[in-house]
Amino acid sequence: MIYEILPSEHNTRAINEAIAKAQAGDTVKLIDADYYIDLETAYVGDVYPSNNDGGVRTVPIYIKDKHGITIDGGGAKLIFSGKISPIVVDNCSDFVMKNFTIDFVEPQVHQGTVIESNEEYIEFEIDPTNYPYRVEGKDVYWQVGDVEIPSNSIYIFDYDNDSETGRRNYIMAHFAIGKYADEHVDSEWSVTNAGTKFPRYLLVDAEEKTHGILRLNYRPNSSTLFYPKGSRILFHLTEGDRLNDTVFTKDCQNVLYEDIIIRRGPTMGFITQLTRDMTLRGCRIEPDRDRGDLLTTTADSVMFVDAMGDILIDKCYISCSLDDGLNVHSTYLGVNKVEGNRLLLNIEHKQQKGYNPMVVGHKVAFLNTSNLRLIEGEYYVTSSKLLEDKFHIEVTLSSVPEGIDEHYNIVNMTTQPNITVQDTEYYRSTCILIATAGKSIFRRNKVHTIGDAIHVVDEPGKWHEAGLTRDCTIEDNEFYRCGEWSDGYLLRVVERHIERDLAVAEDFVHKNIVFRNNKIVGRNPKIFHACSVDGLVIEGNTFVRDRQSKFRDSVPYVFVDCKDVKMSGNSFEF
Repeated sequence: MIYEILPSEHNTRAINEAIAKAQAGDTVKLIDADYYIDLETAYVGDVYPSNNDGGVRTVPIYIKDKHGITIDGGGAKLIFSGKISPIVVDNCSDFVMKNFTIDFVEPQVHQGTVIESNEEYIEFEIDPTNYPYRVEGKDVYWQVGDVEIPSNSIYIFDYDNDSETGRRNYIMAHFAIGKYADEHVDSEWSVTNAGTKFPRYLLVDAEEKTHGILRLNYRPNSSTLFYPKGSRILFHLTEGDRLNDTVFTKDCQNVLYEDIIIRRGPTMGFITQLTRDMTLRGCRIEPDRDRGDLLTTTADSVMFVDAMGDILIDKCYISCSLDDGLNVHSTYLGVNKVEGNRLLLNIEHKQQKGYNPMVVGHKVAFLNTSNLRLIEGEYYVTSSKLLEDKFHIEVTLSSVPEGIDEHYNIVNMTTQPNITVQDTEYYRSTCILIATAGKSIFRRNKVHTIGDAIHVVDEPGKWHEAGLTRDCTIEDNEFYRCGEWSDGYLLRVVERHIERDLAVAEDFVHKNIVFRNNKIVGRNPKIFHACSVDGLVIEGNTFVRDRQSKFRDSVPYVFVDCKDVKMSGNSFEF
């Protein structure tokens, strides 16, 4: 049966009622028109996507327990408003969603243009109609939909900054404004994962010269940064910056998303967790350039957390996010207490609150955080319960190896998908992060990233993302000017961010990585950084320098604690 939904004053109710009625084999069909999505029948309740601020969310379209249905947008544009999560797909199978655009009435991030930048202040022109704000005292209040967000602090991203400016270290700055700046004695500096130094805080007070002209005055105890006149700037509000996602998919199987376009997305674009067998085909995450938008998502464009089976990204276009274009990983949990086969586990990162990756029947392994050795065996989850505080999980295992205590992490070894990314373009993404013990293939893609082009990392600290790479092939791609904004590498394979015990150096973190027949155009001299890899092949690649490098002297190849590294047939054109 086909349920056709025409635009009306009650779009959300009509769509949700049709989805509720649909059974296996049915299609919910929209037409090529604008559908303004209200909150008339929205779901309001707990939603806990990993790597985000989980909790009570408002979801206009919540699709749950649907099997064998198709949602065909027919070219429709779904237009949302406010601080909401547009779509959640929960416990569905053999599910297809296709042929529509997701957009928001209001931008999720403010934009401006630099008028003046000097040692005393930085001044912006901001269109207050499209990007409403107000100044009160020395503070700024930003309007996003019907929500007003106090200034506190903002990240400023220089959208036009690239290697031509010679300011590769200053892509973003963190400004503490007004009352929030009072909490800091002096500027603080930090270092990105790629080793790039950036200002953690610059201390400023807001001043409005005229409406639409915002000046941030540096305090005497603040460092200063220079931005060329005319630079387009993104103002990313840090208050509640990961409260909403665009399309969240959880606990599903055999899902196809096809020809879906995201114009303005809150936080992440497509985030998927504990889902088996999924395809993104012909999807686009792309700003509306005719409208003057510079940005799509404020966090990762596409993220797979603890996925399973086969994941395919095919013929997509993913652009203009403030974080990873792709992030594939599983999750580390900390061992808190062991009583026989029963364990109390800690959810280690605040933005993994409420997420339980311990699934009954799944195999797990243990990581010794003291010496970084992985203990694998026939250890299976027999029971699993997320506790009320949302930060602890009680599990029972079929057996527990001797000596497991609070110095260990646990990781799900069943949630290690095979992933293929092909014929896809990544433009102005931070990086592409692929970390799975399954087979990963990255081929025939076009890539332009701000930082590392391909990032492979196993990280039990900080984000607690597991990435035990065992079989990764990167071939027949075109990499264009990657890493030039942040002094990143073309391929960075990183072990865990603590010192290894060289006495157990045979316990390599990553294995069998192939970088073959790729074309690399740009002037970044930093090519490969690999640590703790057993089996790295770099062959048949063509490196083209499109202009003389202005970067400081760099070592193009860094191999630390690696084994069986083979380089052959690579050509260099200068």
